[in-house]
Amino acid sequence: MKAASASACSGCKTRASSSSFFTGFTSRRAALGKLVPLYRCLTRVAVGDGRRTSFWHDDWLPGGSLSISAAALFSHTTSPEATVAQALAAGVDGILAPRLSRVGALELDAIRTSLREVTLVEGADRRSLIRCSGPKNKLLTGALYKLCNLGGVSSTNADFIWRSRAPSRVMFFGWLLTLSRVQTRDTLLRKTIVDAAGAGCPLCDATLETANHMALHCPVAARFWSMIGVEVPQDAHVRDLHLLPMPPSITVETAPAFTQLCCWQLWKQRNAAVFRGTAPSLPLLLKLCRDDATLWRGRFPVPQHPGVDGWHVCLGGTQNPPS
Repeated sequence: MKAASASACSGCKTRASSSSFFTGFTSRRAALGKLVPLYRCLTRVAVGDGRRTSFWHDDWLPGGSLSISAAALFSHTTSPEATVAQALAAGVDGILAPRLSRVGALELDAIRTSLREVTLVEGADRRSLIRCSGPKNKLLTGALYKLCNLGGVSSTNADFIWRSRAPSRVMFFGWLLTLSRVQTRDTLLRKTIVDAAGAGCPLCDATLETANHMALHCPVAARFWSMIGVEVPQDAHVRDLHLLPMPPSITVETAPAFTQLCCWQLWKQRNAAVFRGTAPSLPLLLKLCRDDATLWRGRFPVPQHPGVDGWHVCLGGTQNPPS
């Protein structure tokens, strides 16, 4: 019995050890997998047989990674992890969806021109460092650290957006709005989703709808801002939302969320007109803003509640809405 028990314990330990080994191996493999995109950014490949080079993600053609230089075409691929050898054997058309966008078709023509000069040969692909390299093509970890921690350019309105008390989805919308990256029709025009004739404002006669126009300068938006006592300068831009002059009843602490609330409801009104054919209504817009103001009140510390109550003064409601 003792021998059987010892054998069973030994078996349990072996299984536990194996399980621990495979768990550690899997976690290390996952960690290394996350470094692959960075590795590809640092290296360039001289193609041999093409079996170890990613057709889309590696830098092996003069224009760099095709997933970046031909992003529209890459969005149509059915084989994002295809190697160069697989792509050339099947033909580029063989790893693409049947129908391409106009931009994708143009990018495909350009790639075909580049591929005419590519010939696979016997031998492994050769990869070399083109960034953060030192003597004998060795990786310089210090240079890599600096590259990964490059500070970039600070935004003047980042705190205005991200430190407000607005809901997360509204802050995200506000951030895209300040970057002019919401899906207004000028953006859709750049993506060739609409043509020039269909890029006008859905609420007025403007020939091009931009984020600036939608949020600040459309007659519908202008009437709304005027009604709540916000004077929008003629040269105002969405990147400068934090500079909009607020009425006296809006406190400094609550102004960022109030501004985003107004822009959010203007955006929703615009979408209602586009997708449901709803005519713009200033009284309804003000009411929806007041409803959100009541809901958002609980997002603020109690000492700031009077400031949020001041929103209702601007929006045509009572100063002390029911909680």
